[in-house]
Amino acid sequence: FCNENGIKTEVLETYEKLAFPFDYLNRELFGFSMEKAAASTDKVRVFGADNVYAEIKSVAKEISHLVFEKGLRYKDIAVVCSGDDYAEIIKTVFARYDIPLFVDEKYFVKNGFLANFVFSAFDAVTSNYERSKILDLIRSPYFDFSREETQTFENFCIKFNINHTLNVKNIDDYGLTDDEKAAITRIFATLYQTLSQIPFRGKTSTYCQTVALLGSKPLDKEFSDNESAAIRLYSDPEPLLGVIEEIESLTGEKETDASSFTLMLSSVIENMTVSVVPQFLDCVFVGDVSDSRFSDVKALFVVGANEGNFPKTSGDRLILGSYDTEIMRKNGLEIFPNAVENNRFAEFEVVDLIAKPDVLYVTYALSNVAGVALNESSGVKELKYRLNLADKDFIEYYDFTEEEALLYNLVN
Repeated sequence: FCNENGIKTEVLETYEKLAFPFDYLNRELFGFSMEKAAASTDKVRVFGADNVYAEIKSVAKEISHLVFEKGLRYKDIAVVCSGDDYAEIIKTVFARYDIPLFVDEKYFVKNGFLANFVFSAFDAVTSNYERSKILDLIRSPYFDFSREETQTFENFCIKFNINHTLNVKNIDDYGLTDDEKAAITRIFATLYQTLSQIPFRGKTSTYCQTVALLGSKPLDKEFSDNESAAIRLYSDPEPLLGVIEEIESLTGEKETDASSFTLMLSSVIENMTVSVVPQFLDCVFVGDVSDSRFSDVKALFVVGANEGNFPKTSGDRLILGSYDTEIMRKNGLEIFPNAVENNRFAEFEVVDLIAKPDVLYVTYALSNVAGVALNESSGVKELKYRLNLADKDFIEYYDFTEEEALLYNLVN
């Protein structure tokens, strides 16, 4: 645009200046050169603990020391989970040390209460009110049926083989008590009122409006008043309703049916996630390498740096292996990304991650929760080789007196 209109432009390139050893690691880590760092450093520390709990406990002790003795704020510290199932262990151990934290967990929109309610309702309609679909639907938190009511309804449908219907004639003929008749009649009436809104065929806009109408129903108070962050996110209908608005604006006039609409909707939200907002300003950020974003971090802890996790490594796809991929490439049909490229991208993520902090701590466990032996990752081996590092407990980096060492190891 500028060239076409005679406007002078100047291209400026800026580069982030990194201090040693992070500048060296940014250039050489996972590279082909065998060059080692010219100087030693204590800015990168590696420790292999006996098990996962000992690993996280060593991290918690070091964080407490950094905050109470070195003047850091909790918000200056981040923990990166390389391994799976670390979040709950971190929550448990950090609670013992009174360390406030925020876990950057992603929640899938497809697992939300409204998404499950919509899919269950559409499944019930497309299956012609098949009994198992109906019994799944009545347990949705968008209905306020009690446990006794749902159990009574389920027992009634199974005992009398009630299937593919939203109505029962002559309910007095089944020998039910007044309470049972009231519960069954109420559930049938509610189901009919809800499912009759879903047509078998129509415009996409009609189905979108139906979903919006279903989303306007209030949640059961047990869920709407729940203070859990996960429950609050799964209770929020807005992410799904936002997608519905987009679908309506793009394909609203297209003719479709209930099955096709649910298939399209499930495809759209398959990998859609939402995150919770931190409740505290001053807290340790806990995330992962791929999805979390870190900034202004002074002390970064990478935990779970075991084989296959730091960096993440992936193998062949289930359908196309390396041989198939290579044959297709030679015939001009290149698959992207393949396993080699995925692993290379994972290495780039690690290199980008470890260049951010003032001090980097990398830990791994020698055995998992089940007691199975584990190995250190290729990333840990690379750091040790490049920087001439040895495994050391974090306390060994300080010249503590006996009393100071005891205080460092004590649980708050």
